Amino acid sequence: MAHESHDKQALHGFIMLDIGDDAGALVIYAPHDLRGTEIEISPAGQDASRQHVDILERKIDERSICAAVFPSLSPGDYSIWRPGGHSPERVTITAESVTEVDWR
Repeated sequence: MAHESHDKQALHGFIMLDIGDDAGALVIYAPHDLRGTEIEISPAGQDASRQHVDILERKIDERSICAAVFPSLSPGDYSIWRPGGHSPERVTITAESVTEVDWR
């Protein structure tokens, strides 16, 4: 699947996370050169069931960072598909928490 590139110029603000007893969230910090790139994830072992979000530039406490945010995921193991066809990275999502992955 080709990765699309979207609005690379806009700065984005806050995002609402929907976590609780049955959901967690995933934040992937990325280098600025990946801004606007789609990141895909899928439940482990279900490679065809992918969902995606864009890596966006966000302003936090006067700092600029680039991150992809999956605001609500069911607990379990997931594969993160990096742009460029790399092998997927495994991550575990737990309920009531935010899992962070740093690619910078």
